[in-house]
Order: sequence, then C-alpha cells, then structure tokens
Amino acid sequence: MVYRLELREDKDFAPIGLDEPYRIVCANNPINLIDPTGHFSFGKFLKSVFTGIVGGAVFVLSGGTAAPILAGIAAGMAAGATSAAVNGGNIGQILQGAVMGGVLGAVGGGLYSAFGATGAYAMAGAGAGYSVATEGLDGLAYFAGGIAGGIAGAYGAQYAMDNWFTGEVGDGIGSTQADARNARLIKNNIDGVDIEYKPGAEHPVDSVLADRFESAVGLTKNEYPGLNKLTISATTNAHRPPSLHVKGFAIDIARVNGIRIGAGYGRNPFVTSVVRSLQTNLGGAYENYGPAMMIGPRAASDYLIRSHQDHIHYSIKP
Repeated sequence: MVYRLELREDKDFAPIGLDEPYRIVCANNPINLIDPTGHFSFGKFLKSVFTGIVGGAVFVLSGGTAAPILAGIAAGMAAGATSAAVNGGNIGQILQGAVMGGVLGAVGGGLYSAFGATGAYAMAGAGAGYSVATEGLDGLAYFAGGIAGGIAGAYGAQYAMDNWFTGEVGDGIGSTQADARNARLIKNNIDGVDIEYKPGAEHPVDSVLADRFESAVGLTKNEYPGLNKLTISATTNAHRPPSLHVKGFAIDIARVNGIRIGAGYGRNPFVTSVVRSLQTNLGGAYENYGPAMMIGPRAASDYLIRSHQDHIHYSIKP
C-alpha cells in the first residue's frame, strides 16, 4: 500500500503553501516581529506614530488652538500625505491622503472652535470607534500610536518655538549685554488682581518693566472690575538670547481669570476686552506682541503673529 501526502489548495484548509510559510505572518519577518493574532504590524504602528508627530507639529506651527480650523486643515493635510507616503503610496494616493486629511482636520478644528476640548474629545472618540470597527483592537493600537505621536509632535514644536525660535529680537543688545535694573518680583496682587506664575516662571525682572506692567494692570482693573487674576507664563525662563526675556526685560502673560488667552480671545468677550485693554495700557513697550496688536522693532511676519496669538509678550528696551 502506498500513501501520498497532498497539500490542499483551498484557503479554508491551508492558507499558505510550503513555498511561502511566513508570507502572511509577522509582516513577513517572523524572526524580529511577534504577532499573536496574525494581524498586528509593529511597522504600521511606528508609521502611525510618525504620522502623528508630523500632524501634531504642523498643528502647533500653523497656529494651534489660536486658529484651530486653519491649523486643523494644515495638520490634517500633512498627516494624510505623510501616512500615504510612508505606506508606499504613489503621488495620486499622497494627494488623496492630503485632501481627506484636510477635510477631517477642518471638521476637528471646527468642533474645537465650537465646543472647545469637548469637540476635540468627540473627534478622538469617533476616530477610535472607526479604528475598532475597521481593524479591531489592532486598529485601536494604531490609532493610539497616532495620538501619542501627535501629542509628542505638538509638545516638541511648542518647545522649539519657545526656546529656539522665539521671534523676539532684542536688537542684538539687552539680554546679552545689559543687566536688569534693580531686578524685583512683580507684586503678587495688583489692585485686587492676583498675579500667578506657571511653574518655573517666578523670577525677578527689570524694575522698570515691573512698574509699567503693574501700572497697566491697575488701569485695566479700573476698566474691567471683573478681572481678578492674570497668569505669567515666562519671565527669564524658557527663552534664549537674543530674547529680552533672558535678562529680565520681557514677560509673557498667558491667562486671564484662569482662561487661556489662545482659547478665549475672540470667543470670550471678557477675555477679549481685557487683552485689548492690557495691551493698550502697556506703555513704553519695545515689543508688545499679542492677539490684539503687534508692536515691535520690525514688521510682523506671519510666523510672529501666529506665535503670539496665545499670549501677550511685553518687553522694554534695556
């Protein structure tokens, strides 16, 4: 009696043949990759993270929450094009990815503009739900990788803007050649307005700067009695030469009554009014950059405008 071993060709019984035993396992790399379900791709996960980094960075550099719709479109287009490119797409697919990403970015930006953080969470929830529906838990993992990359990209871009590309010039003097005059801390309370600092920002500044800022706060308080708190996000911290921050000739104000200027200006009437008043009352300014006005030693570039939509930068000449 002779026995013969036959390999069946139907996919239900034998999805792979002897000549291709690893082709559908671990993205064709079973030595370096693991794949308990037979579907997850670590390479695809890393591509999702990278795509998220690109999108997050572009969002911040395009104006961030100060211009959520435009920033959302730019970030979505960048992420869509990047995703198609890293997954081997041709020019047409890359352009299609950019268009689809831009549309989704516009929707996300619109939701944030209308509903704030709630809109952003809703968009994220919808994305997570779609990922699970189309690719199961593996899809959710890819989506989470994209979100993590987006957060990392946004924080990285913001750090670079704050530390490497501040846009504040100091005309080559000040932070590098002059010292603050009788440096002191700004008063903790100015005519009933509490002054708080973000972590790491509570440092003495030039006394003339402090005097002028305190005077401006008092004038604004008289106009808007409901003003009870301002948050200083930077004094001598978080900047590099030639920024006038370094030696105490500049400060940044980021919140009004606990509300971020970037989120409140143009949307919250009280925040908008206070910002306009404060920038108007900040006398003797060398640089007075913010959402209400851009006064400085050079013409305001698009980048300079975008990078000062979420705070007031006030400096004086040494």
